[in-house]
Amino acid sequence: MSGVGRGPRGRLVLVAAGLLAAVASPGGEAGAPSVSPSPPGQLIHVVAPGESLTRIARRYGVTIGALVSANPSLTPTSRLRVNQPLAIPAPSPVRSPGPAAPGLPFDLVLAIPDFDGQAPRFEWPLNGTVISPFGRRRGGWHRGIDIRADLGTPVFAAAAGIVAASDVEPSYGNVVKIEHSHDFMTIYAHHLQNLVHVGDVVETGQVIGQVGRTGRATAYHLHFEIRYKGAVYDPLYLLPSPPRPTQVAETEDEPADDE
Repeated sequence: MSGVGRGPRGRLVLVAAGLLAAVASPGGEAGAPSVSPSPPGQLIHVVAPGESLTRIARRYGVTIGALVSANPSLTPTSRLRVNQPLAIPAPSPVRSPGPAAPGLPFDLVLAIPDFDGQAPRFEWPLNGTVISPFGRRRGGWHRGIDIRADLGTPVFAAAAGIVAASDVEPSYGNVVKIEHSHDFMTIYAHHLQNLVHVGDVVETGQVIGQVGRTGRATAYHLHFEIRYKGAVYDPLYLLPSPPRPTQVAETEDEPADDE
């Protein structure tokens, strides 16, 4: 008999051998909701009051895009109903970056990436000067590139996708995270202000924020990352040639931030 874990919110339904077995949270209603037949082993989450697509995606370690793909009736901006059943897709495994340099964080990849043509066509999020590159620098490792620009300069989405986070974090400051096709994600940090919200569908080149120095930053700039299945790659390998000659700081110089 298959077992089902139980969390503090919502209910889980495990479809096994063609039967629905419902597990109610403490104080919740017993019995399974009415759902269409599902493949054996399919995990179903029953929406609880106050839950959102973002919260449910984070709970199960999946992306908003994967959650929407598994539930054809949903869009990234759908409003969920209490007791609405949602199919939960299996989380994508983290891609192994292969052999690492001594001291290299497990999720940071220095090699030239090969994504078999699956990577989106990324564009520059900002017309500025790269002042700190990806990789090793004094005091640690840098998971992205820093692009200098004036305060308030528009920041653009590097590719079309769904806004997975628009928040404030201690190091990143005002940060926007966008999910793209094939498990890619871009991160835009230190904004003066974010101009998009979680669940927004954005197009390449759409303004998503303004350059600032919020969080752990000492100069006005954008900290930009490209991630694939949790691993982080050098954006300069995935961006087109810059619109003007790029000035890159030496890797041992004092960084503009500590990401």
